[in-house]
Amino acid sequence: MIQKKNARLFIAIEIPAEVQEKLYAGLWTSDPAKQNKIRLTQQRNLHLTLRFLGDVEVGQINTLELALKTAARTAVPFEIRIDQGGAFPNWKQPRILWAGFEALPVLTNLYQEIQCSLNTIGFPKESKPFKPHITLARVPDYLTPLTDEEKSTLQQSLSQIRINPFTVSQITLFQSDLSGKAPVYRIISRQDFGNMLI
Repeated sequence: MIQKKNARLFIAIEIPAEVQEKLYAGLWTSDPAKQNKIRLTQQRNLHLTLRFLGDVEVGQINTLELALKTAARTAVPFEIRIDQGGAFPNWKQPRILWAGFEALPVLTNLYQEIQCSLNTIGFPKESKPFKPHITLARVPDYLTPLTDEEKSTLQQSLSQIRINPFTVSQITLFQSDLSGKAPVYRIISRQDFGNMLI
């Protein structure tokens, strides 16, 4: 239960546990992970962010949930496939290791519907392009730098990611708690898509 005045929130698509496991398995056994050169996202925290909201007044959450319900009603369940991986901003200076999705208009449309619904209740639309991805690991500056060989190995491994499709039928509003050693994501609510027959 949220008791603070503000809550740090984001909207996301949950990733099935078996997909999380497959994504995590390839990295936690890698040499950079073993040598503490990358910070892996906890397996249970892997998700596809649709919109990061930041600190939101607790009193606004009910209105926010209604806006998300409106956006979800326009969508129908669809299948999505993880078929690529890479590094932001690039492999020369990697800061984030990610897994990406095949290009799907239905996913872009869902993102745009959420943008429109949020805009009606005072959240400005994002100006940056939507690049759907899952953050697998971070490469902080304070850790021992990756060698060129390690970068090459990670690049090859992530470029070969291929995971069977999974069905998306809802969006989830999360609260992010950063007060501990690792982020804790708590589900506030889920909004099912309007047409569940597919």
